[in-house]
Amino acid sequence: MATCMRSLTLALTLLTTLALARPAHADCTEDGSSCGDFAAAFAGVLIGGITEGSIALAGFVTMIGGAYDLDHGGHKRTWRIANAVFGTLNLVAGLAWTGVAAARISTEFTVPFGVTHLVVGGADILVAAISYQRARTPSVALVPVVGGDAQHGTYAGVMLSGRF
Repeated sequence: MATCMRSLTLALTLLTTLALARPAHADCTEDGSSCGDFAAAFAGVLIGGITEGSIALAGFVTMIGGAYDLDHGGHKRTWRIANAVFGTLNLVAGLAWTGVAAARISTEFTVPFGVTHLVVGGADILVAAISYQRARTPSVALVPVVGGDAQHGTYAGVMLSGRF
């Protein structure tokens, strides 16, 4: 429940930030009289950086948590949802950075950011997919059976046992 609330809070923060964003324009005069939006631009960069860093860090944490859960025989739905949400957010951020890098804008920063988001997002989606598959796959085993029947005869064989 707490992970879901955190995800919802992060998503609402991201949507609010995107809704309040304005298109950039450079209309400063030489005397600097119309350059008062520096504080707003700085706040936008700061909020965007914090949000993006939070997405990457949360994706990394859910990737480790989901993989730990899988390693210990679990396939919890909560980890699967967190992996899918943060994996998708990281893939979107990675594609955005890849687009900026393709436009050859500051490639020394955009390429590492894009690759990081794509790797974390891909790993998160992979962990979610494995967890989903394990949750849907029935546990089946062959069990040896030995016993006797009503006429005092014995029998031996194997039985298919499991959760379907």
